[in-house]
Amino acid sequence: MKQIVQLTKRNCMIYIRNKGAVFSSMLTMMIVIALMLIFLGDMNVNGIVSGFFGNDAPDEVRRNAESYVFWWTVAGVLSVNSLMVVLTVLTPMIADSENGIIQSFYTSPIKRWKISAGYVTSAWVCSSAFAVLTMLGAVIIAAVKGFDITFKDVVISVLYASANAFMYAGMMYLIAVLTKSLSAYSGLGTTIGTLCGFLGGIYLPAGSLPDGVLSVLKCLPVLHGTALIRQPLTDAPQSTLFFGLPAEFSEELEDVMGVRISFGEHILNSQTELAILFISGIIFLGVGAVVLKRKTDR
Repeated sequence: MKQIVQLTKRNCMIYIRNKGAVFSSMLTMMIVIALMLIFLGDMNVNGIVSGFFGNDAPDEVRRNAESYVFWWTVAGVLSVNSLMVVLTVLTPMIADSENGIIQSFYTSPIKRWKISAGYVTSAWVCSSAFAVLTMLGAVIIAAVKGFDITFKDVVISVLYASANAFMYAGMMYLIAVLTKSLSAYSGLGTTIGTLCGFLGGIYLPAGSLPDGVLSVLKCLPVLHGTALIRQPLTDAPQSTLFFGLPAEFSEELEDVMGVRISFGEHILNSQTELAILFISGIIFLGVGAVVLKRKTDR
């Protein structure tokens, strides 16, 4: 265990000391915020207000819709960060392979699974820490704007983001094992980051996608991870928005905005979606371990 901790610390420090990597993670977050709040925010707010309350809705309704969209956006940012930070933190794994450092690890008394665990754990730890910082920034902005949130919902959303980070750590570890160069990993990472933004319903509400596409996305863990983070953050704003109205309004909004995922009449709860994330992460790690063993045994 001590060896894993030391390797994890080493990889975390490489990420923290690389100012360019940290800035890249922050830049990704700022781009997503700008994209969703400046360009897509009004569109989502207008869609909710006009779709449920009509064009003559009072200002209070619009204000509540803005609060809902704000926290819906924050959840999307947390989901994006879960991937992008993991992607960046695992970059030294490729660099170590290119520079022959990982071969030195393999010839040391440290077991190979512990070396892999050090890379994966560092990615999960850094991503989880970044989720805390992101949420802290979101809470400060919300306080300025007057958008309320409970401490319990903040904690739960960060924990869900951490579970999301575990799944992405497993996925990116598998990709890192399959990648032979930093340039290839960087290119794949950019592509995967963009795809996950759409596959997870982060940039556009899942309900706006064609039924066939949405059916496929429901089979991927990315969509479930984003929906899971959105549930605690949008619960209170949604209750305020539809206070005194039939439950069907809330259910329809959850479906449209990708907060609730269902298969037919069966609606997935948070426990099921957590299980999907953990099982997916374990599968990714298992496949990655098998691929790595075959590569190093040659």
